[in-house]
Amino acid sequence: MAGTNTTPSRINRLGFQYYDDVDHYDDVSLAFWLPKLKEAGTRWIVLPIAETAEIPENFIRRLAQAGIEPLIRIGYSLKNPPALEVFRERIAYYQSLGVHLVQFFHNPNMKASWKTSSWQKANLIERFVSMFSSYAKICVDLKVIPVFPTLTPGGDYSDLAFLSESLRLMKTEGNALISNLFLAAD
Repeated sequence: MAGTNTTPSRINRLGFQYYDDVDHYDDVSLAFWLPKLKEAGTRWIVLPIAETAEIPENFIRRLAQAGIEPLIRIGYSLKNPPALEVFRERIAYYQSLGVHLVQFFHNPNMKASWKTSSWQKANLIERFVSMFSSYAKICVDLKVIPVFPTLTPGGDYSDLAFLSESLRLMKTEGNALISNLFLAAD
């Protein structure tokens, strides 16, 4: 078709995962990496952060101003999940900076992500979906898209079975989250 250019080479979905520590969220690191990310045509970046730290406002704002969508991956643990109000405050902080995507509870299909007693109880996925949904609803209420946590391929619990059952449960319970959910892969 003349005048229409929809070739895949014109569609840029390039993204990266940033450092998994707090040492690289400073102005010096951003001054070094931002030009390189822009030059590469980066559209999004995963910003991992520990549950006890925050990504500085300036860091997030400058990425967004450069047209790079930050996806915040908060290192919340299934072993000791945060109080819902603490979670709400943190998501509200990121939302106020223009963040649209947040991920939490990384690798729920791995035994190491859970307390031993929780892993061994029946209905692991049902319990996970119930917990995840409580936090994800807060995201949706704050106009932030919850990103389903990445699963370890061939993990202690099959990643495909875990994902399939999680999606089935979210769909069959009339859970509106399914229409507001993104999936991610490492």
